[in-house]
Amino acid sequence: MRNLILAAMLSVGFLAPAFSADAAAAPAAATNANCACGKAVDAKAEAVTVTVEGKTHVIGVCGAECAKHVQADPKKAVAGVEAHNKKAEAAPAK
Repeated sequence: MRNLILAAMLSVGFLAPAFSADAAAAPAAATNANCACGKAVDAKAEAVTVTVEGKTHVIGVCGAECAKHVQADPKKAVAGVEAHNKKAEAAPAK
């Protein structure tokens, strides 16, 4: 009986973080496939979170240098990512 109670407590302990408020507040993963500069996003580089005109954007970057540029001029970076995404959507599927 004691083992059953311990197993139930451990199960609740592992599931609780999934339903916590902190999990909901965590920023979403970057959705852009290309950096603001046009290069492919490096999965190892940490995405940059910026706010432009009241909207929060998570921008994947190709490296630390582009992360600095995104933080320095977030409006330009968001515009660059949107432009690259539009080009990718307009390209015909192969």
